[in-house]
Amino acid sequence: MGKRGQLDTSIRDAVKNVSKEIVEKYVQEIVKETTKRVLGKQSEKLNEKELVKLEKRLKRLSDEEKLEQFEEAVDGASRDISQGEIRDEGMLEKVDTRLAETFEKKIPDLLPKIILSPLTKIILIAIAIIAVSMLGLVNDDGQYWPEAIIDVIDSNPATEGEIIIFTGSGTTNDPDGYITAYRWESDKYGFLSNSQSFETTLPPGEHIIILQVRDNNGEWSEPDEAYIEVLPIEPKNQAPEAHINYIDPTPPVYIGTPVTLAGHGTDPDKEDHITAYEWQIENEIVSKTETFTIRTLSVGTHTVQFRVRDNNGEWSEPDEAYVKVLPEVV
Repeated sequence: MGKRGQLDTSIRDAVKNVSKEIVEKYVQEIVKETTKRVLGKQSEKLNEKELVKLEKRLKRLSDEEKLEQFEEAVDGASRDISQGEIRDEGMLEKVDTRLAETFEKKIPDLLPKIILSPLTKIILIAIAIIAVSMLGLVNDDGQYWPEAIIDVIDSNPATEGEIIIFTGSGTTNDPDGYITAYRWESDKYGFLSNSQSFETTLPPGEHIIILQVRDNNGEWSEPDEAYIEVLPIEPKNQAPEAHINYIDPTPPVYIGTPVTLAGHGTDPDKEDHITAYEWQIENEIVSKTETFTIRTLSVGTHTVQFRVRDNNGEWSEPDEAYVKVLPEVV
């Protein structure tokens, strides 16, 4: 193996051997400033939705993926370093540029162009900063973040005016972490509660319920969402009303005289209508039409009742009238 090959191998091996230690040692100290700088530049170019996607993508990268991509970038950078450049102060800038270019080619969809500030002292610090950029959003305790879970929505679908019980929970991948806060929201009505479980009513319609939790490091989770439908209360059917319009001729009448009776029905429910009619004389059904004529009434006073039925099958209270029949004039 030539000198150049030995140099390449030595640099790559040295960087690989210390890279994990460097990340562990330096990330805690510089992650805040580096993350602020990187995300600050990103936020100028990305809208809120794109930033959320970026955060999710970075969080899904496993430690193994990050280290693998990082080491691949280091391999490419080491090929550009000559024996003389190792002692050259410009070496750090060259490594910086090379690492950034390699990183951009490797995962172009993750981040906008990375612009790193001038580096000092040793190549290991440059490596650490690149590693931090790849880590994305990392808190002081490492790659820990909470997760919100909507456990129960009781009832779903619900009815207008019904009490709905919401229950959620939160977890964190930090073995020493715990959930400290909850935040429930509705896509239509905003804030609902800051309790783990609560109950409320919602107006009729379709609602998206959103839950976020916060851990003891102050990190808020991605929102968990659930759909709920609240059905309007069907208005109680109101009974129709029956009305006797007229009796012709007007009583009293003589026996054998044809008597015509007419009626109609109304319904207070605007969408309902009358579907049936019923006439009774002395509690005996004599007709099922709006208007009818009878010739067989006997002498005496007869009680006439008229009622109607609506399309929901509900009958009205009867309307009453009296027909007095006189004996035949001799």
